[in-house]
Amino acid sequence: MLSKKKIVALCSLVLGLVAGGIAASAIPDKAGSGEPQRSNGTASGDSRGAADVPSLSNQKQLMSAVDGQVLSLDGIPIASRASYSKAYKYLRQCQARRQFETFVENSKVDPDSLQSRPEKFMQLDPDARARYLGGLAMLEDRRQECADWEKSVSLDRAYEQLYLTALESALAGDQIAASCFVVRTWPMPTKGSPEYQRVASVYVENSKRLIDSGISNGSWPVVRATAAALSSNHAVDSLLAIDSRMAYQISRLMQLGSGDSALSQTYGYDAAQFAAKIGSPMELQRLDEEARQLFQTSFRSSYAEMTSFTTLCD
Repeated sequence: MLSKKKIVALCSLVLGLVAGGIAASAIPDKAGSGEPQRSNGTASGDSRGAADVPSLSNQKQLMSAVDGQVLSLDGIPIASRASYSKAYKYLRQCQARRQFETFVENSKVDPDSLQSRPEKFMQLDPDARARYLGGLAMLEDRRQECADWEKSVSLDRAYEQLYLTALESALAGDQIAASCFVVRTWPMPTKGSPEYQRVASVYVENSKRLIDSGISNGSWPVVRATAAALSSNHAVDSLLAIDSRMAYQISRLMQLGSGDSALSQTYGYDAAQFAAKIGSPMELQRLDEEARQLFQTSFRSSYAEMTSFTTLCD
C-alpha cells in the first residue's frame, strides 16, 4: 500500500502532467488537432519505421550517412543502437519524458496551475484523467532508462541526436519521422552552436526531398507538417526552402483534404496568398490541376488526419 507521502507526491505529478497536457494541446497550431490518427499515418498505408536501416555499431559514435560527419551516440543504451529507428524511438521518448518533467517543475511556481488548484483535475472527464494518469506512468516507467542520457548529454547534443536520427529514419521510409523533422517539433540547439549549424544544414539540404517523398507516398502527416512550417515561415530562423509553387500546392492539398470547413477556408486563404506570388494564370491553372490529381491519386481523396504533432512525435 502506498504511504500518504507517496500518494501526495503522485497527485502532485498527476496535476503537473495534466497542466502540461493542456498547455501542449492549447498551442494555436492549425495543423495540430482534429480527426483521430489512423494507424498507418498516410493515405497509401506506410507505417512508422517500416523500412528500417542496417544495424549500427555498438560504439559511442559513428559516421552519419546524412552528412558524413560523426554522429554521437552518447547516453543511448546499447540495445537502442541496433538501428537508427530504435535510437530515434529511444531519443524521442526520453525527450518527451524530459519535457513533461520540466513542465511539472516549472508549474510549481504558478498559483493557478493544477498543482495549486487540484479541483481542476477532478473536473476533467474520466477519459482525460485516464490519459493523463497513463502519461504519468510513462514518466515513471522511462525515468530509469532515460537517466544516463539525461545526465550525460547536453541539451544541444541531445537535440542534434534527435534531429539526425529522425532524419536517418525518415530517409529509410518512416513518414512520421519525416513529418516530425519537417515541422521541427523539438527545440533546436542553441543558435550559433556547432550543433545548431549542423542541424540547420541538414534541414535545409533534406527537408525538400522529404516533402517530395511524402507527397508521392500520399503522406498527410508530411503535408500537414509542411503546411505548419509554412505558416511560421516569416520567422527569422525559418529554414524551409520551398518556392511559392510548392507552397501553393501544399495549401491546396490541405484545403482539399481538410474535413473541417473552417480549416479548409483557412488553407484556401493561404493558397490565395501563394497564388498571388506566382503571377502566371496558366501556371496557376496547371498547379491547381496537379494538386487535384495528387489529391485523387496519391491521397485517394481522403481527409487528412489531424492528430497533433506533440502526439505523433513523442
